[in-house]
Amino acid sequence: MRSLFRSFPLLPLLLATVAGAQEPPADPAEPADPAEPSEGAPSESEAQETSEPPPLAAPTCDGATLLLPRSDEPLRVELPAPCLDVASTASVVVVALGTAGAALVDPLGDPPLPLLLPTLGAVVGVAIEDDRILLRESLEVTRSVDSSGKPLGSALGAPTTPAPPPEPLAPPPPEETVGTVVALRGRRAIVELLPDAPPLTDEQVVTVRTPATRTRVVGRVVVPGRTRKDRVVPVELATDEGGLLLLGRGDVVRPGDEVVVGGPPRRLSRRLIGPTPWRNQLGVDLMLVGGVSANVWSRGGHFVGRARVWYAAPIPVRFEISTEHLPVGFGEGAQPWVGGDLQGLVELDLPFFGVGVSGGYQWLHLNHSGPTVGALVRGGFRDGMHLEVRARFLPGAPNPFGGVEGQGVIPFSQGVGLVLQGGGGSMIGFARIGVRLHVFGQGGPGTLVLAPMVGMSVLGYQVLSDPDQPFSGTAYNQIGPSLGLGIELRPF
Repeated sequence: MRSLFRSFPLLPLLLATVAGAQEPPADPAEPADPAEPSEGAPSESEAQETSEPPPLAAPTCDGATLLLPRSDEPLRVELPAPCLDVASTASVVVVALGTAGAALVDPLGDPPLPLLLPTLGAVVGVAIEDDRILLRESLEVTRSVDSSGKPLGSALGAPTTPAPPPEPLAPPPPEETVGTVVALRGRRAIVELLPDAPPLTDEQVVTVRTPATRTRVVGRVVVPGRTRKDRVVPVELATDEGGLLLLGRGDVVRPGDEVVVGGPPRRLSRRLIGPTPWRNQLGVDLMLVGGVSANVWSRGGHFVGRARVWYAAPIPVRFEISTEHLPVGFGEGAQPWVGGDLQGLVELDLPFFGVGVSGGYQWLHLNHSGPTVGALVRGGFRDGMHLEVRARFLPGAPNPFGGVEGQGVIPFSQGVGLVLQGGGGSMIGFARIGVRLHVFGQGGPGTLVLAPMVGMSVLGYQVLSDPDQPFSGTAYNQIGPSLGLGIELRPF
C-alpha cells in the first residue's frame, strides 16, 4: 500500500454553478435595468452585505452523515459513504469517503448536495491550503520484476530498488560438555560441573547425552552396545557446583551421562501424550484387588491378582509372561476356590501402536478350562495416552470365549494420569477407575509406577462337596465393591 497526495484548485466557477443552479432564473421577457433597481429590490449596500457568507463553525461527521452548523440545529447532509475526514472554509466543505473517493459540499446551498471528485485510490485524509484541496489517497501498487532483479514497471511508474539480501545468521555456538549427571532424585537429575566449565543458569536448556558404546565381551558374557541418546531438558536450579535438571515424561537419563551446552536450538524432549519408549528394558507389573460380596445370598469375599514380567528388546519387539485373572474366592462354610490363567505373549511394540499374539492355559470354571489363544491391540504410547485391549479364546470348549479386558490411560501431568480398567469372562467381571502415579523415573531404568483403584467386581464359582460329581456343592455369585493397587517396577 502507498499513500499519494494530490491537490485540486478550488473551482469558484464550479461552486458558483452549483449554487446558481439552486436559484430561480430571471424572466427573459422583462429584463431588469441595472441602473434602476426594481421596486422592492435590495440596495447595493444590502446586496454586498448579503453576498458575504456568514462565518461558520467547523462541520463534523457522524458516520455517513455530514453535520453543518445552523443557528437552531445542525443541518444533516447524507453522504454516499462513511466519512473519514473533513476540512472546510466559509464557502466549501471537503470530506474523505475512503474507497468512495472525496466530495465537495456547498454549506450555503439549499439544499447542500455532495459533489464527488475524481480520485485514484481510497481517500483517507483531506486538507485545504492556499485555496487548494489536498487529498491523501491510499493506493495498492503491483510491480513486476524480471529474473535479473531489475524492476520492469509499476502501477505509478516510480523507480524501484530490489530489497537487499538478508544478513546471514550468526552460527550457533559450538557444543561443549560442561558436566555430568551424578544422581537422580525422582523427576530431577543432579549435575556436577567439570573443572573450568562455565556455570549453568536458571531455565537454561541443555542436552543430556548418553554416549554410544560398542558391543563388548566381559568374561564369557556379551554386553550389547547402545546408540547415542540425547535428551533436551531445562535447568530448574543452577548452583556454583552444578545444578538440578527437571526431567519430563520420556526423559530417561542415567548417572554418568554428559551435560552439553551450545549447538543449534532444540525443542524440549519431554512428551506428555507420546513420550519416546525405552528399549532393552525389563519390567514387572503386579496388581492385587480385594472385594466383598454385597449379595445376601452369596456372602463372602475374594481376591483377584495379576502378575506380568516383560522385556522390551532393542528392536521393537516385546515378550511377556503373565498370570491373568488369578482369583481366590471365599464362601460361607466352604473351602477356598482358586482359579488361574497362564499366558505367554509376543508383541510388535512400536512407539505409537502395538499388536501381539498370546497362548497359554486357563482354568476358571468347570466348563471353561483348557488351552487358550489370544491377541493384544494397543493404540497410543505405552507411557503416555493409550488404550490397550486383550482377549483370549478356548478352541474346542463349549464356550470358546475366554475373557477380555481393556485399559485406558489419560495423562494429566508429568507425574499423574487417569487409568480406567474393565473386562470380564466366564463368571468374572470388573470395572475400576484410579490414578497412575509416576513416583520415580520417567519410563526408563529405575521407574516406579503406582496405580491405586476403586471399582466393582463380580466373581462366580462353585465349591465342590464331592470331587467325583462335577456339579455338586454350592454355587456362589459374588458382586460388590473392590479396592486395588497396581505396582509397576522397571529395575533396568
